[in-house]
Amino acid sequence: MFNGIGGPENLSEILTYFLDEFLPEHIDSEFTYPLHLPMLAHKGQLWLKADASVVSESTLKIVSLSNPLLPNSYEWNLDAEAELLNQIASNLSDMRPAFEVGDVVEPTVYQSPNNMLRTFLVAPEKK
Repeated sequence: MFNGIGGPENLSEILTYFLDEFLPEHIDSEFTYPLHLPMLAHKGQLWLKADASVVSESTLKIVSLSNPLLPNSYEWNLDAEAELLNQIASNLSDMRPAFEVGDVVEPTVYQSPNNMLRTFLVAPEKK
């Protein structure tokens, strides 16, 4: 827990201290966040579930990937993509994520376009 005390003129100073000094010293290297990785052949439709540890206030390092041969290792965009996953389930050995263990990413929060309460952290598409 971090408590910053100050007036409105000190907010920038408090946040700078938190991000530059406090956070790096208190990152739990054992804690991981669930992260979803875009699949090369199905960008924006299917994501492979993974785990990542905190590197900084905006970056995560991928520490493990779900088994890409198991259908429950994926998250999908819409119900239509769930059907897509069913169609390709027999060919999961051809699926490849855009990232691998050890990659550092700056994730974003994904919100389903059909306004479902489906949100999760996703790695950006690799360029």
